[in-house]
Amino acid sequence: MRQDSAPKCPVCALPTTVAGQPCLDCHQTPPPFDATVAGLGFEPGVRHLIHALKYRHDTAVLEALCAPLRAQLCATDFAPDAVLLPMPLHPTRLRDRGFNQAALIATALARHTGLRVMPDLVRRTRSDPPQVTQTAAERRRALRAAFEAVPPVPQRVIVVDDVMTTGSSAAAVARVLKAAGAQWVGVWVVARTPKPTASDANYLDMT
Repeated sequence: MRQDSAPKCPVCALPTTVAGQPCLDCHQTPPPFDATVAGLGFEPGVRHLIHALKYRHDTAVLEALCAPLRAQLCATDFAPDAVLLPMPLHPTRLRDRGFNQAALIATALARHTGLRVMPDLVRRTRSDPPQVTQTAAERRRALRAAFEAVPPVPQRVIVVDDVMTTGSSAAAVARVLKAAGAQWVGVWVVARTPKPTASDANYLDMT
């Protein structure tokens, strides 16, 4: 696994032409979250490790997955009063899987950063089919009213997840956090997928 040294948009973590500046999409239509840090691109080797963690509960891969993200965080300014929020799972999905892989990642990052993990800050209120099985329109409908914030909400929250594909889940969580009083919402992910092409039927923008 190798880190891509090309400039990344500080908002969505996709490649951009000017280091430190938002990409054209984020400049024209800013997403509800304010910043994204990704450790790796979603290449086949990374996919294999994430699937091992997510579907086989192989926690031995956590270090390999989190190390590149920790390296990125060394060059990232984050407020010491921010809290980490693992991407919520619906209780039914959590019961079936037995664990939340985002919570495992958040706990590992908390040991590195000293930030507090608040897993109950947002609840998932709907149990929908896995997004990988859904079309773009189905994903949009599924994420409407899918999350609920549990006040009081800290001013600065960082959502932690394994992979960011379209940013739709992170955007939905950021919306409810900001509606409940958060002033800034960031996203930390192990891996970021490349932007789908216009012909990709599963593409869903971050708005």
